[in-house]
Amino acid sequence: MKRAVRNLTFLSVVSLCLILLLVKNSDPDQRFIVIDRTNAAFTVSPAGSIAFPGKISLVQVSGHYIYGYVHKQGSIYRYDLLRHRLETFIGAADSMAGTTNGLQVAPDAPVVYRFTTSGRQVLLYRLDGSLADSIVCNDHPYVKGVKGLGTGTFIFQWYDTAKVASMLKLVHYGSQPADSVIYTFPHFDDGGISEDGQFICQPATGDVYFIPFYNSRIIRYNQGQNRLYNIVTIDSTPPANVTLHTSSGYFISSKALLLNSAATADSGHLYLLSYARAGNDAQQRVNVDVYAVAGSRYQGTISLPAPPTGAVLSLAKSGDTLFVSSVEKVMMYKLEAR
Repeated sequence: MKRAVRNLTFLSVVSLCLILLLVKNSDPDQRFIVIDRTNAAFTVSPAGSIAFPGKISLVQVSGHYIYGYVHKQGSIYRYDLLRHRLETFIGAADSMAGTTNGLQVAPDAPVVYRFTTSGRQVLLYRLDGSLADSIVCNDHPYVKGVKGLGTGTFIFQWYDTAKVASMLKLVHYGSQPADSVIYTFPHFDDGGISEDGQFICQPATGDVYFIPFYNSRIIRYNQGQNRLYNIVTIDSTPPANVTLHTSSGYFISSKALLLNSAATADSGHLYLLSYARAGNDAQQRVNVDVYAVAGSRYQGTISLPAPPTGAVLSLAKSGDTLFVSSVEKVMMYKLEAR
């Protein structure tokens, strides 16, 4: 039992360390892939930038607001694109969450969800920044989480300490709590660390994506259909054990390659920031690979002009604009179909 609890603790620590790695602006290792990238069928043009008071590790866009989580401060800021005004949405002193590893504007209510590194609660905030509710998850402490469709429904990446397995679970909180396993990850003796990743949500289609950091197997789950789909990225990196096991627990190997660091989606496409380098990459560029939702096929790559300085930490998309957070700015790029 002690080992099981220790494994879960290390998962939380590793998630925090990965956020710190990106926030500290480290350059991930590069992996050369076997096929050449092609240009996506978009013209891309810079559309300005917005300064934030710190490095934005998470960004979300809803309507005319940009929400950015500044990790070092533990604060969430909100920028009004119409009034061109930045304000503190949730200050560090107002936060009950501690470190945040997930931020989501609700798909079905005027609420912002905040997921914690501890995995033991989900905090719900009204759009005025006041705390609306707190869901205690002691029975289902998650690694990462995202709001599903329907009241009280969430999708969690969860580590089963009894089965020693990492999985995705559909969890419902309410008068009759229930949960079910959606997907079980390949098993490695690693405490579940090799399958660490991030969720993104596309409420218009009901799709939730789980983006693994260290392999090419992206999971798309449509809650309305209760169906799983796979998108295999062009580097075709299989799941593998990326950890070292010591007497103190599991740690990410220095040889582990961080491949997929940020993603976003609209109703037709998945946009994936990949640190895998193709044979035709003459120099290191900020590559956003585009995949069609229908058919799960690679559609080409967007190489950002006037790329942001430092590591890209998060992506978001609204309308024809791609939002890219890096260092202390959110860069905006207009995408137009050719």
